Amino acid sequence: MLSALRRALPRLAATVAKMRDISRILPALIVCGLCFQSGAAAGGRDPYTQSCARVPTGPIPPNNQLILRTVAQMPDGQGFGRGDGRIDALAAAIEVLPDRIQVSPMKAGPTFCTAATYLLLWTAIAELYNTGKLKLDREALEELQVRSKKQMPDGTGVWGRWNADGPGAAAVFKELGLGANRSDVQEALPGDFLKISWTQSVGKGERGHLGVFDSERDCRSPAHENRLERHICFWSSQSGNDLELPDDQKGTAGFGLKCVPQRKVVRAIYSRLESFAAFNAAPKILGRKSPHYSQSELATWLDKARTQEEVEKLIR
Repeated sequence: MLSALRRALPRLAATVAKMRDISRILPALIVCGLCFQSGAAAGGRDPYTQSCARVPTGPIPPNNQLILRTVAQMPDGQGFGRGDGRIDALAAAIEVLPDRIQVSPMKAGPTFCTAATYLLLWTAIAELYNTGKLKLDREALEELQVRSKKQMPDGTGVWGRWNADGPGAAAVFKELGLGANRSDVQEALPGDFLKISWTQSVGKGERGHLGVFDSERDCRSPAHENRLERHICFWSSQSGNDLELPDDQKGTAGFGLKCVPQRKVVRAIYSRLESFAAFNAAPKILGRKSPHYSQSELATWLDKARTQEEVEKLIR
């Protein structure tokens, strides 16, 4: 019996060692599982599962989990389009009724990135408000409403800032105290709002995109000998998909998940929504009767070259 025990001891030690290794990575596995279940692919659709592996993250806060659940409920596709008519469609998709908020994403399409993310924000607000988990004053709801570009130009109010070029959405986070803005992907979590700058230019010549951060992923690209490359993945409304994937895996235009090589992301701002109740400050801080209603820099962001210091002043 002793000899049998001696033979079993090495196997037992190896098993214990494996259990220790599993215990170290278990939190990351749990988080990764949560990202997969609640990730940014609308309706659970994720065209990247065959070619990409997620990079595990830290624990996801409740508000981020709500944003991810809301993303998963959004329709897929619906088309991509810009213009004043698309803003009118967005406004029509959001109704503040006497006893509830009703958001109809299908009414908003085709959409563009700032419209899609604002629609998503309103959908999350509606879930909390309609279930009694969030109290928002009628004045606050009024100031959050979408208005035409003539009524609410870029840089004015909440929607006008959100829709502005440059760091408009991140500026809303700072001015209303919604949550912190971060620039390092290592500090980002799924469910953060994400502003990407594609160009070195700041201000004039700048091109960007607004979405909801889903994950970092290591993706194999058939166009590059199937080598692994780190990608940034996000949900938004966009015209297409520039990851080199087989045609049958590519997403449709409009709402959906998109992954881009990290090397294409020149700058990024990750905005974490820590307090929905902070929207109650909208009338006082960004309301039409507030002296801060208009933000002149955001209104004319692309008219001239800007500096990173100007960005920091708006978002920190």
